[in-house]
Amino acid sequence: MHTEGLRRLLAEVDAASTGLAVTVCAPIERTAPDPGLVRVRDGARAAIAAIEQRRADVVPADRAAITERLADLEAEVRRQLGATRGEGVACYVAPSLTRVVRLAVAPVQRVIVGERFAAAEAILDPADDVDVVVISSGGGATQGARRYRLNETLEELTDDLLPYEHDVRDHGERRKEEPPDSEQRDAYLEGFLNEVAEHLARLDPPALARPIVLVGVARLREHFRRVAPAALTARILAEVDGNHDRAGDAALAQHVRDALEASRGRAAADAVAAFGELPPARTAVGADDVYALADQGRVHRLLVERGATDEVVEDGVVIDARIAAAVRACFDAGAEVVPVPAGALGAQGPIAAVARW
Repeated sequence: MHTEGLRRLLAEVDAASTGLAVTVCAPIERTAPDPGLVRVRDGARAAIAAIEQRRADVVPADRAAITERLADLEAEVRRQLGATRGEGVACYVAPSLTRVVRLAVAPVQRVIVGERFAAAEAILDPADDVDVVVISSGGGATQGARRYRLNETLEELTDDLLPYEHDVRDHGERRKEEPPDSEQRDAYLEGFLNEVAEHLARLDPPALARPIVLVGVARLREHFRRVAPAALTARILAEVDGNHDRAGDAALAQHVRDALEASRGRAAADAVAAFGELPPARTAVGADDVYALADQGRVHRLLVERGATDEVVEDGVVIDARIAAAVRACFDAGAEVVPVPAGALGAQGPIAAVARW
């Protein structure tokens, strides 16, 4: 899920919470019967029990509505995720809404009940949901572009332009020969890439919320970045080198997943290295100091180690999630959130922030 898509989701669920919000996070295993869904069911029951204990704090109509949604949570997870699932789920339940986010990394089993969604796992580890744009050129004679969506599987998307197949020799030439000079071939290529980029920039909002993995040889990718609008290039999360226009779906999907994993690894390593070079005045460490900095709107980048928790639990329900709250505050403040491997921050960890100024 792209950052803007996740931001819209959290705004939607916050608006529906009316002072009561439940988050259920659970690992999902690909077995039948599925123990992961048993964990979702158990989490929902724990949340119902916690809400029942807060009778004086909850409007009766809201309590009844959210209890009914929680009772149906297992079925809702099945409906939203279908037969194939990722490593885990984060479920957000409010009196008027239920949303399920598939996670790429198995989360810690937890139930959080409060007035606002902490949403830490979904911010850190949303499962891959990207557009894959494949561009190719046949030696200057032919160009092509295809678009796929990689979620649990790879699916080619078709519309009024894509897949795009264009033979630059089809311009009335009697012998259908390749354009004789490189300037003419480059002009055809630039026109082709411009058309594809403009088309991608006009897609429906759900597609515009997804990041892009750009696939093609280096020359084409560099040219595409030059002609594409800035809003489109900002969505390019990773790149795959080489001409994969005719690659099979399984091979292409694996290339894309490898590129995404490498991109995230580089981002984490670069963020940790950059943090280590900053003076103490530009940094904050620990959940409380990071939260205070986020509350001032001053967090530029947040680094949080995977699996980091600092929670107060009563009867199996989290009633105070300090690290999750700090992560959410930074996210809401527009900070870049970078998950890093456990232990990567050393004595500074498990959560640290870089100030804007």
